[in-house]
Amino acid sequence: MTRHYEAVVIGGRLSAVVAAALLAKRGVRGLLIDEGELASEDPHLLVDCVPADGGSAVMQLVHRELGLQDELRNRSGPLDPLLQIVWPDQRLDLSDDPKSSMQELHRGLGTHARGVETFFERLEEAASQVGEFLEHAGELPASGYFNRRSARTNARRYEAVTQGLDQSGLLAELDPLAAELFMAPLTYLTYIEDRTAGEASVARFARPLARFLSGTRSLRNGRTLRGIFSDVAERRAFEVQHGALESAEPKGRQVHLRLAGNSDGITAEAIIDASGELSALGVLPYQKRRKDLSETLQTARPRATLHVLGIEVDDAAIPPGMGHHLLLLNGRRDPSRAEPDAADRPIWLTRRPGQNPGRTQLVVAHPVSAAWTHAGGGLDALEAMMKGRVERIVPFLADGRPEIRPLCGRGSMRSARPVLNHPLFEPGLDPDTGLGGVACRTSMKNVFIAGPAVLPGLGVEGEYFAALQAADACEALIKGTKPKRGLAQR
Repeated sequence: MTRHYEAVVIGGRLSAVVAAALLAKRGVRGLLIDEGELASEDPHLLVDCVPADGGSAVMQLVHRELGLQDELRNRSGPLDPLLQIVWPDQRLDLSDDPKSSMQELHRGLGTHARGVETFFERLEEAASQVGEFLEHAGELPASGYFNRRSARTNARRYEAVTQGLDQSGLLAELDPLAAELFMAPLTYLTYIEDRTAGEASVARFARPLARFLSGTRSLRNGRTLRGIFSDVAERRAFEVQHGALESAEPKGRQVHLRLAGNSDGITAEAIIDASGELSALGVLPYQKRRKDLSETLQTARPRATLHVLGIEVDDAAIPPGMGHHLLLLNGRRDPSRAEPDAADRPIWLTRRPGQNPGRTQLVVAHPVSAAWTHAGGGLDALEAMMKGRVERIVPFLADGRPEIRPLCGRGSMRSARPVLNHPLFEPGLDPDTGLGGVACRTSMKNVFIAGPAVLPGLGVEGEYFAALQAADACEALIKGTKPKRGLAQR
């Protein structure tokens, strides 16, 4: 038996459910194939929090089209504190109010807080300019000669935000300690690991950081951002099926797909691959792949990921005043080094309820590459270092009956997992803006790409953008209409 759909979306990431919701709202009959990513939904983790949509044209457009503005506003509340920055000897509590955050920075950093007011003003100005750039850009990253030429022309109009961060002077008046503080969250707010200012563009630094600081919120009553979008898709014309994609093969105007362990075939007029692994592209028959598609697959492979450790302890072991989102900074033991080593890198820690009453789980994330796991002693050594860093801020960890287990990074990525994999891509994929990865369109006219590989430098906003442009291209193909214009023309 073969089932036919107009569109199939592959993945359970934010970009996948946003694309499915948009197509469903537009009357496209489709199927969402989740390969285990939706099993990671959790309202306490950053990926399922609600970023403020004020100042983001793409987010406002998506929320307005789906009628979600009021629901997201009414069901969410502020994170308080927004983020705790913790060094071995001090702690700062940042909020979504710039004035309060500046006061806290002056209190905690003292003389190291010089230039903070000027930095916040320049950060907001740069983030606003990136927003203007996105509104006037076409598809990003641009594909095809004329699209690339137009994109580069647009980038030159906003040269101040597309240049390198170390050349911009944005961090010039900041003390090195404060500059490291603001660089540290980027690995977790985007899908690119920028260890130094020399690796980042102004756009990739300013936009995600300013948007996070402007008011990320958490959803109440166990709801998640991805859950709300998938509900919209299911209420309309989209089905949801769980399973691993085994094969995908374009035949004429259709794509034929099959799930592992399922004898039923699936056909679709178009597919959107929004999975973390680009599963659909990866299982295309080798003889069907053209040179540019093979290059896309090679480029879209992340150079690293986050290794996530779960440490569950009794509530009594959690120190008073500990927030729900913390950034652990170690400082550089050797300031003369150009880059920090693994033990110096920032760690993102999130508190969430444990599996049993009276227990709390600390979700601890650290970037790691495959090369490092072989050269640096393997994941066991990394986990021991991560545990030691946590024990600094939870001194009675051993008395809390700790239970420690990896939450991702080992085993198959397609299996059900308690946290969503966070890939990290090369910082130099897009030399024009520093934001982009691989193009939305492929050499096959009915296969499109969304997900973190498309705009890794924009983080959550990039997933919205990738989902919107993939949904637009997919709808135009199915309905035979002209593709929608850029955000500013809508």
